[in-house]
Parts: sequence; C-alpha cells; structure tokens
Amino acid sequence: MCDKLEKNTLLLSFMAYLTPDRICSLISKYLNKDFSVCWGPAYYNGDSIIKEGLAYIVKSTDKNPTYFIVFRGTNFFSVDSWCNQDFAVKNLIRWDRVPKENPSGDDFINPSDQIPAISEGANLSMNISVNKLKHNDQSIFDFLIDENKKLPAGQKMKIYVTGHSLGGLLSSTFGLWLNDKWNVENKPEIYIYSYAGPSAGNENFAKYSDSVFKNNCNRFVGAKDKNTKLDVAVNVWNEKEMSNIPNLYGDIKMNKLEKAAYDIFFENIQGKRYLQVNNDNPLIIKSRVYLSPLDSFSLEMAMQHARPYVAKLLECFIFGTERELVNIIIEESIPDKKLLDMVKP
Repeated sequence: MCDKLEKNTLLLSFMAYLTPDRICSLISKYLNKDFSVCWGPAYYNGDSIIKEGLAYIVKSTDKNPTYFIVFRGTNFFSVDSWCNQDFAVKNLIRWDRVPKENPSGDDFINPSDQIPAISEGANLSMNISVNKLKHNDQSIFDFLIDENKKLPAGQKMKIYVTGHSLGGLLSSTFGLWLNDKWNVENKPEIYIYSYAGPSAGNENFAKYSDSVFKNNCNRFVGAKDKNTKLDVAVNVWNEKEMSNIPNLYGDIKMNKLEKAAYDIFFENIQGKRYLQVNNDNPLIIKSRVYLSPLDSFSLEMAMQHARPYVAKLLECFIFGTERELVNIIIEESIPDKKLLDMVKP
C-alpha cells in the first residue's frame, strides 16, 4: 500500500536529482493537476561548476495552502560535497548557532555538553540551504513568509519538507530550523518526510526535534526489519549502529581500503553521541541483501541506498503516465549505468 503523501514526497525527492529545467518540464507535463513549481529550482555552486546544493518548492493545486520543500541528495560527482557535507562529522556545532558561515571557538561543543548540536557538515549543508539557495533573490524562508502574508484570515499553511540521502538529513534539520525561526503569527503546520537520511546531530538534538515534531516526523529507511537496517546511510553516525556495519551484509565483507575508511569514520564519531531523529520508530521500506559473497561491499552499499526506494516508487506508480514519469526519473537520477541496471528491480 502507498500512502498519497509518501508516494508524492518520494517522487519529488528523486526528481530533485535532475537538472532544474528538467524538474520544471516534468512537473509541468506530468504533475500539473497536482502541483506547480512556485520557487526554484535553485542551486548553489560554491567555487565549483558542480551544483553543491539544490532545492525547489511546489504548491498543491487544490485550494489549500500546501507546500512541499524538496532538497536534493548529495551530488554524485561532487568530491567537495562528499568530504565537506556528508563526511564532516568529527566536530559538533551548537544548534542555536546554526547556520554558521565560518564556525569557530564556542560555536563548537565538547562531546559531553548536554546541548543540541549538529555535525560541522550538516551545518554547512544548512548554511547553503538557508543562505545560499535563492530564487528571484528570495530565500526559501523569505518566500514562505511572503506566501503566508497572502493568506486570508483563518487559513494556515501546511509545509512538507522532504528529500533523499543528504536531502533526507536536510528535510528534518531544515524543518526544525524553520519551526524555530518562524516567530510570526499564523505559524504553519510542518511535516517531515525523510528518506535514507544520515543522523544530523547528537542525542540532545534528536530529543529536541522529537519534542517539536512528535508524530509529524516520518523517517523512512531501507531495512530487512526494524533491527536490521541495510542502508548504511541510515546507520551512520550512531556508534552502536555503525559498529554493526562491517557485518551488515553477511558474507559480503569490506576490502582493506573500505575497512580503513570505515575505521577512520568510526574513530571520528567516538563519544559524539550521534542519534537519529525519531530513532525508535522508523518507517520500514523492505529490503534484502542483493549480491553474492564475491561482490564488493561498496556496490551492495550503493544498491541499498537506492534500490529499496526505487522499488517503492515503482510499487506506488504502476499505470500509464505516472509509471512513465517514474521510469524517466529513475533513469535520469542514477548516473552510473551499471548501478542503474542493478537498482531497477
């Protein structure tokens, strides 16, 4: 069974991996009865020609003021994004300073400090999302504030924040920031739909997020069952979950290079107390180990980060033009042909 919000947020999340023009053209052609692009797609290059961050907002075409903020996952070709956003987890930055352009001094916390904090990499992703992504010179927040002002008395916005991978991390983290930042009247209802997102911060951050969103944070993970999460991304950066990673795929073991990289990351997160938001109640997207013991750990890991979610998309969109759209998105969002052939069920 596919919940309507689940199927739409997953579709929009994978669409974020396409180019800005392609996103707009596909929504206009296939989804115009349900959504219209109202902000973006906006992207940030930094010092590179490669897009380091991308987001867009669609508005529901019904009469209700419903918005979907969509964040793209890590750019597959961006070494800078991998190193400075995804893997920069050695240091924690206090949540009340996020986003911080150039964190220093007491922006960082000691691991034992009992205050909400997120990784240095998550802070960079937030700084890009909050301050660098602009459409018609408007940030996401400024756009939403303006939209809120247009509402007639008695109407309230609903905002769904979604994304896959790094976009999954950003959906919950940006959603919380948006809740904290929104101190004007008529505060919107905010809902999180996070797919395959790593943990952004420490236990205090996770507990604070849970106290705010309660049942409105939906975190989806590729897993065999609740206790066997097969997508490595959803296991990092919690110490207990990470300790299980070398044996996650049974007889498919890490080679020496993979194990060396794992050991470095595992050392970097010691004592940091990373914890997923909504840690105890993830929503399971069924998966299994796909490859044989002779295949590589990295390839199985890559498949687990894509295939369960792709299979869910195909399960949710079965007929006609909907299925046509899903096939286009899958083929264009996975850049490696070999991986694409393995990912499509």
